[in-house]
Amino acid sequence: MKTRIITAIVALAVFAPILYFSDTWPFVAFACVVSLLASYEILKCASLDKEWFLSIPTMLVFTFIPFCTRYVFVENSAFLRYVCVVLLIYMFYVFAVAVFSKGKIQITDACLVFMMNAYACAGFCSMVFLRDLEGAGMFMFPLLFIGAWVTDTGAYFVGVTLGKHKLIPDVSPKKSVEGAVGGLLITTLVFLLYGLFINKVFDHQVNYAGLFIMGLLVAVVSMIGDLIASLVKRHYGVKDFGTLFPGHGGVLDRFDSILASSLFIFVLCNLSDYFILIQ
Repeated sequence: MKTRIITAIVALAVFAPILYFSDTWPFVAFACVVSLLASYEILKCASLDKEWFLSIPTMLVFTFIPFCTRYVFVENSAFLRYVCVVLLIYMFYVFAVAVFSKGKIQITDACLVFMMNAYACAGFCSMVFLRDLEGAGMFMFPLLFIGAWVTDTGAYFVGVTLGKHKLIPDVSPKKSVEGAVGGLLITTLVFLLYGLFINKVFDHQVNYAGLFIMGLLVAVVSMIGDLIASLVKRHYGVKDFGTLFPGHGGVLDRFDSILASSLFIFVLCNLSDYFILIQ
């Protein structure tokens, strides 16, 4: 526990300035670095990090894509068009490498590497896009971290205190139904309090009904993101994706819920202006 606390304090001290200057280049650089580290962790988890014909192009592709979010393709439509082309080429390349690997790379591992890398990279790119959301970005952007961290923390403490019924023991044996409900309710409350804070301190209009709905949905999505990471780790028989954060694991262990929340909030904001909750 002591190691986890020290690591959390150090990580927060490093992470806080990056968030504060999230409208500048260091934040995009941060997205590139964590996407690279996540890519390596996925490859290592599947024991493919030494397969250089697969690992090097994979890490290069998923480091370059987050860089494009702000500094190569300013328009989201152009970014999505060209990234789709890159991913289609990369997908074909991964399958081709598996074909010519003479059995060293299983097709199931190749598919998982492609899907998990695309998922993680999309989450990191969504962080940048949310921050750059015109007008509301600086206020909507923190919700993805609030949603993930509050859900995880709330579910943990409620589960430890009241948890009696296992949620999905085959995937994550420590999670409970009571913890999940507690995390959901606490996250929704915190979203509403965050909206009240923005309204009172910054005098912005806040859609409280939208915040309530988003709080509920983000809490669910955040927990599913955590369970996705647990499912992959259980499939490969590993405890953590990495060791970058002592006591906490790797990048994917710390960002599993954030990636899901980031993607989900970005999708909601693009589906309807109703979910751009702070004006």
